[in-house]
Amino acid sequence: MNLLISYQIENLISRGVSILNGLDSELQQQNAPSVHVARDVIADGAGALAAELFGTKATKYGKKATKIWLENQKKDSIKIINNKYYQQYVAWFQDVRTFVSSLSINSPRVVFPGNSGTLINKLGKAEGFKNLRTRIRHVITQLEELRVQDLVLNVSLPKQLEPPKESVGKFEPSEALHQLENALRKFIERELSKTDSDWWDTRVPFDIRSRAEGRKRTRESIWPWYPPTSANIMDYLDFSDYRKIILDMTNWDLVFKSRFESRVFLESRLTELEPIRHDLAHSRVLSKMAKDKLRIFVDELCVCCNKAA
Repeated sequence: MNLLISYQIENLISRGVSILNGLDSELQQQNAPSVHVARDVIADGAGALAAELFGTKATKYGKKATKIWLENQKKDSIKIINNKYYQQYVAWFQDVRTFVSSLSINSPRVVFPGNSGTLINKLGKAEGFKNLRTRIRHVITQLEELRVQDLVLNVSLPKQLEPPKESVGKFEPSEALHQLENALRKFIERELSKTDSDWWDTRVPFDIRSRAEGRKRTRESIWPWYPPTSANIMDYLDFSDYRKIILDMTNWDLVFKSRFESRVFLESRLTELEPIRHDLAHSRVLSKMAKDKLRIFVDELCVCCNKAA
């Protein structure tokens, strides 16, 4: 493992421990003995005041009502504390996920885009826990386990292994999908740019735009010494984003309807290709049916994109 990866792991662990310690400290303050004593004193005072105003029979009611009020105040304070540290956790978890997605466990056969999927799946289990402290501890544990792994950056991996001679000329799923994604990006950019010079801001849904811009910023900020693979914001879209942009009601009616004619055709093709794309990204073996669908759908969609040129 190189020093850059080790440094980043230690930095992320340190941030996680800091969040966890801050959360524990503030929660412990809510349960400190002095706080309980203060609450009892306040309740007793409220009981005495009730007795003075309404008679001795009101003492018990005054104390009980005040304790309930104080307990609700405590719950509200704990909720505020959890919300405060949850926001810190979300930002930290996103940084961890982004970093881990750039890594692979080294092996003689690993090639780009790598095997980050295994690491991401283990990390993602944190989202299944309801307790915030448990989530933070799970992520820290996963980062600590990375310390003993032989890790490499995906950007440093070879693009592909040398294919056997007999495979030359055969259908290559990864290459076909790469061809389709390039065609879709160029197609979307070309067609939307005809409608508005600010098409990225006016035609791309806000959530998609924000995520893509975030990925680009993260890529450029975490490893600024590595030259960026692309400056085009379109290259930071997810596969599912193509379908959402094209099928956006306004974009479909004004731009893409005349290119594809059938909304069902486009939606079904891209929806069925999405899990195939995920399998390829995580180096899973495709079934014959998946390969056949990929071959046919890529050809169909590329024809549509080329016709619109």
